[in-house]
Amino acid sequence: TRSGSVTGVQTCALPICRMENARRTPFVGKAGIELNKLLEFIEIDVYEIFLTNVIKYWPQTKFKTRSPTEDEIRVSRDYLMKEIDIVDPDIVGLCGGSAIRCIFPLIRQVKAQHGKLIDNKYVPLYHPATILYEGEMESMVQMGYLLMKSYLDNKEERAANHG
Repeated sequence: TRSGSVTGVQTCALPICRMENARRTPFVGKAGIELNKLLEFIEIDVYEIFLTNVIKYWPQTKFKTRSPTEDEIRVSRDYLMKEIDIVDPDIVGLCGGSAIRCIFPLIRQVKAQHGKLIDNKYVPLYHPATILYEGEMESMVQMGYLLMKSYLDNKEERAANHG
């Protein structure tokens, strides 16, 4: 059965517990801790960003959370796009394969697009949990987040070149 929806939050402190559905907050638990570290590394305060998920509940198996299916991603896309339209962020960091496939269904690998600016707004990134499972990737993950920060810091230049 489906528990609570995980909607976006503007000013959330990311708690240690791993209960996104129960708390209705994205990026909790160990991945949230890694995200906090990455944001601190690039000098962005978590209270200055809007966090959301591709799908608004995390599908669960008996033993662990699983990634959303392609159908779940497809069904959630319109809602996510409306959310992005309402919030109107300068940059959208797409953390992980599910987020990237939701916006860009033809991109199948994070590695090929990690840290690149697409459509002057979207930055595909490795999910913060990558550091937990593949510690040797930490500097690669950090590089993508640094690139995202540089795009954000150069907003006026991006607008002049895009407009």
